[in-house]
Formats: sequence, C-alpha cells, structure tokens
Amino acid sequence: MIQNRNSSVADTVATTDSGDLITRDTLTEILRAGAQKILKATIEQEVSDYVNDRTDIVDGNGLMHSPELAIGDGALGFGKALEQVFPATRGQRCTVHKTANVLNKLPKSIQPQAKRMLHDIWKAPTKDEAGKAFHLFEKTFEAKYEKCLQKDRDVLLTFFDFPAENWWNIHTTNPIECTFAAIRLRQRKTKGNGSAKTSLTMMFKLAQSAEKGWRKLRGHHHIPDLLRGIKFIDGVNENQLKEEDHKPSQTTTIQTEIVA
Repeated sequence: MIQNRNSSVADTVATTDSGDLITRDTLTEILRAGAQKILKATIEQEVSDYVNDRTDIVDGNGLMHSPELAIGDGALGFGKALEQVFPATRGQRCTVHKTANVLNKLPKSIQPQAKRMLHDIWKAPTKDEAGKAFHLFEKTFEAKYEKCLQKDRDVLLTFFDFPAENWWNIHTTNPIECTFAAIRLRQRKTKGNGSAKTSLTMMFKLAQSAEKGWRKLRGHHHIPDLLRGIKFIDGVNENQLKEEDHKPSQTTTIQTEIVA
C-alpha cells in the first residue's frame, strides 16, 4: 500500500507500509510500466479479434489457405494473434525496423560500424554466412551492450528459406510502409482525423492512388512452388539442388606437348 506524504523533499511523493520512500521518478516508472502492460494486452486482443474475423476469407474454390509467410515490424499483438489463427504460418521480422531499434541502443560513435555489420547479416548469400555475421556482431557488442538480436534471430533469417528473387521484398515491411506514409502525411496536413467514416474514406482513396505505383513481387512465378510445399534452401529450389548433385562431374583434361 502506498500512502501520501508531505515532505520538504520535492522528489519524495509517497511511502510504503514498510517505510520505504517512493520518489517521483520511481512512481512515474511504475505507472508507465503498468500503462504499457494494459496497452499491450488491449492491442493484442484487438489484433487477435481482427485476424479471427478474417479467417473465413476463402479463395475461388471455397478453400482457405494459411499464409506461407507473414512479415511484421514487431508490433504488439501481431505475432501472438498469428500463432493462434495461422499456427503453420512462418514469421519474418522486418530487418529495417530491427536495424533502427538496435542502433538506438548503441552510442552514436559506433552506430556506423554496427550498421555495416548488420547489413552484412541481411545481405549474406546463405543462411550459414548470415549466421557467422550474426555471431560476429554479438561477439563484438554483447560485452558492453545488451543483447538486441538474439531473441529474434530465427525470425530475422526466415527469408533465406524462400526464393532468392523474393528476398528484396520479404525481409522488410517497407513496401507497405510506403503506402502508409502517404496516409500519415495527409492526416498531418489536415490536422485531424474527422469522423470515422471520413477517415476510412480518405485512407481507402489514398491507398487506391498509391497502388498505381505497386510492382509485382519479384520471383512471383515461384508462388505455386511454395503452395505445393517445395522447400527452398538459401533461395534455391531443393529439387534443383538435388538435380545438380546427381549430375556427373565434368572434367576437362588438358594435354600438353613437350617439344624437345
């Protein structure tokens, strides 16, 4: 129990039953932590309800397919709702958002170095090479700074198990962020959201305008393969890898004549 207390010390605002003092900063942190928990629970419930409402969406044959991949920026509730509704769907954490989050936890003096090392992870040609770059980053920074990457390691590298042509599009949420940017800009310029109907109409029309500049997913011709359950290893179709393994090795023998 916290009791009010009048004190000559401005930062002391309350005391517990045991006599421990509660400073203004401590109380602020307690309230902030409580508010974050309430907000997190509320958002998780809203996202879960939203996703559940859309589980009845079917294709032209009356069948519903779980998404093969869901890319997210770490927003509260999305991952949990996805696990409940589409447990077979794999998750990919946005590497652009993750890079920004990690750099924010590091001193500005070493951020350029850290950024280059993070890009070495995302741009690695294979998952093994990305794992080595991952380990190097952790070894370089974990002694002095908290671990920022370890908990998301698997979902940050999911894209390696999809066609290499898709990597540019699926390792980040930036394609959809570009559309949201236009909507946010208009909202700031109008200095208000108006009614719910007006806001939805505005967002719909802006999204319609933005979609004119959308491009097809790179390597979209691989989508049927993914739906058939074909696996990709480091961006390459596993069947193609098997065929290459069974091909007889071709050697060229170079004969040289020795002139006496």
